[in-house]
Amino acid sequence: WTTYEAPFSSENAIREAGKAHGVILFDCVTMFLSNDMLQYSEEEQERDSFARHVEARINALICAAEEADATTIFVTNEVGDGIVPANRLGRLYRDMAGLANQQLARHAAKVYLVTCGIPVDLKKLAEAV
Repeated sequence: WTTYEAPFSSENAIREAGKAHGVILFDCVTMFLSNDMLQYSEEEQERDSFARHVEARINALICAAEEADATTIFVTNEVGDGIVPANRLGRLYRDMAGLANQQLARHAAKVYLVTCGIPVDLKKLAEAV
C-alpha cells in the first residue's frame, strides 16, 4: 500500500495514485468533507450556495476517479441515521454528508452499506423495489 495524505486537494492525490496503482481506497469522504467545511466561516457555511460548493468538491473527487486508470473505492460514513445534532455545525455536517453520499451513490457502479461487518448491496436492493 502507498498512503497519500491529502486532506484538502484529494482529487490530485486520486489522479496521482491512479498512475501508479490499479485500486484506490479513499478513506474517508466524510473526513474530507469535514476538512473542507471547516475552512469556511459560519457566515459562508450558511449561504444557500454552500450546498453547491459541497457538490462541486465531491464532483471533483468523482471526476478524478473517473480519469484515473484504477478502480476507486470511496469509504464514507452514514451520519444521518441517528438523532438530530443539537448544534448548527453538526446539523450542517449531517446534511452535507447526506448530499455527498447521494452524489457518490448516483455515480457509483456499486454501493454497499456495511453494518456489523455485513455488506448489503444497496443498488441491488433498489433495483428490486
